[in-house]
Amino acid sequence: MADKLVQQDLPCIDANTRPYFSDFLDHVRHLQAIANGLHQILTSVFKFSNLLEQQRTGIIARQLAAWFCRKLCVETQDLRQNLAK
Repeated sequence: MADKLVQQDLPCIDANTRPYFSDFLDHVRHLQAIANGLHQILTSVFKFSNLLEQQRTGIIARQLAAWFCRKLCVETQDLRQNLAK
């Protein structure tokens, strides 16, 4: 909208005030660039957080698999000992 106020020749806008709209447009564009930068930073932080969570989940899954294998080996040994008696 600020872009339209700067570019269009509107009879209700005085020619002396047009530079103010141009300055306002510059401020809006600057703030837009800052907001886009912050958005990219937040996106990167969330992606990194997601990667850390996936790594933690993988570690837990490996620990559970190792525990299950140990438990299965112990039970298999117990079963073999009971069958040998």
